[in-house]
Amino acid sequence: MQLLALFKPAAHKSLLPEAEQNSKFPALRWQILEATFLGYTFYYFTRNNFQIISKEAGLELGYDKGDIGLILMATSLAYAVGKFVLGALSDKSNPRMFMPAGLLLSAACNFAFGASSNFWVHVVLWTLNGFVQGAGWPPCGRSLGHWYSKEERGTVFGFWNIAHNMGGALIGVIAAASAAHWGWRSAFYVPGVIAVISAAYLMYRLRDTPQSVGIRSIEEFPILSNQKYLVLLIASILAINGIAIPLCIALLPPNDLPGAISILNLFLVPTAFWIIGRLRGNRAYAPVQERVKIVNTNQTESHSDREQELSFKKLLIDHVLTNRIIWTFALANFFVYIVRYSLVDWGPTYLKEAKQASIQSGGISTFVFEGAAIASTLLIGWISDKAEGRRGMVSLLCMIPILAAMGGMILMPPGYLWAHITLFGVVGFFVYPPVMLLGVAGLDFTSKKAVGAAAGFIGFWGYLGKAFQSAILGRLAESNGWTAVLIFIAIAVVLSIATLALTWKLKPAE
Repeated sequence: MQLLALFKPAAHKSLLPEAEQNSKFPALRWQILEATFLGYTFYYFTRNNFQIISKEAGLELGYDKGDIGLILMATSLAYAVGKFVLGALSDKSNPRMFMPAGLLLSAACNFAFGASSNFWVHVVLWTLNGFVQGAGWPPCGRSLGHWYSKEERGTVFGFWNIAHNMGGALIGVIAAASAAHWGWRSAFYVPGVIAVISAAYLMYRLRDTPQSVGIRSIEEFPILSNQKYLVLLIASILAINGIAIPLCIALLPPNDLPGAISILNLFLVPTAFWIIGRLRGNRAYAPVQERVKIVNTNQTESHSDREQELSFKKLLIDHVLTNRIIWTFALANFFVYIVRYSLVDWGPTYLKEAKQASIQSGGISTFVFEGAAIASTLLIGWISDKAEGRRGMVSLLCMIPILAAMGGMILMPPGYLWAHITLFGVVGFFVYPPVMLLGVAGLDFTSKKAVGAAAGFIGFWGYLGKAFQSAILGRLAESNGWTAVLIFIAIAVVLSIATLALTWKLKPAE
């Protein structure tokens, strides 16, 4: 029972003097953003590594595409369940303990997976890993929902969502480089070690709600903004990469280039967070404008009620399972995730088999797919704020270029490896904003005390979509070829557009 007590939400403390609250709040907001961003990045290190080396591991162990598809499907189903179940639990837990606990369990699964050579042991271990990975997004949603207001939610989540891309891009290169130098098993050992270090960092940096450190709720502050510091952070990272990459190209062999860039960013991004967080302007209380107080006769929740932790009944029944809007976004997420994970799971293998790509080129395709979204999620998140929170409308508009890119892949003649990798980048650029926005919709249309359950439910349907494509695409490629796979993905894009059309006019209530 004492162990379980560690995970309970941190108790509210007596409020500090207002001047002291104003002094501490900006720096703590940035610290929460930094910790959740980096923590979720490293969750990806222990989740997306198997896909990168699945062909090499399969050749050594005798696994065919159906076997690999079964592992991916089982993992996806477990993650779907884990995201919903652990999402609900996270709403009643302290992110400071909950998030690193999941990362440590995932690291353990990676160590055990790398040490095993048995198919069914691999299925069980990667299924368990899928479940505990569900402890990643919900505590981030809980934290950001408490420290950032709805007026800046699209922009902040748009930036935070880059953690998906950074994690996916870096592990694509790190796993491929590890496997190329030390064998496929190292693609699980290296990320596992990084995850253990990251878990310790999260316990040091994360905090629960503002009230747990003696600060009033975000709704009691005037509207604030971190936008210029987010832009500065991205600009500084891109500028340093712009200087370093040409030097690496000049000095290093081509096969070592992706690994060097990955190691650079592994240290650069946390350092940039820390330096920009220390800037005087980012540690000062600077309201954008006074918050407009709107009386809504349909809104019966008082301020004190809003800060009360909810029972599981209210979490699951009142705020999620009977919420028609949440169901609509969840169904849209099913189709969006089919598109996203079809290229994440099978893209490297497709390029190796259909376009004769090397293991390094296959890893670079993942880097391009994930990296392309770094600018788009921040930009389109900001656009969704300017569109008064119409996340569904903006998501639908993003799916249209994806349909065009899939058409290009289907119609393109044999060869053209780098043209295909470029189209991968187009899909990555436009698919990650809907992935982010549909999760944010879970916070927009429910209580911030139920964000884990709502986002977990939307994510549950997303990962059902991932599991569905995992079960289908491996066998479809074996029996009908890769063109059939591309057509399957294009159909999922069309269905996502049709579902998102139902959300065109939806925007958060005041």
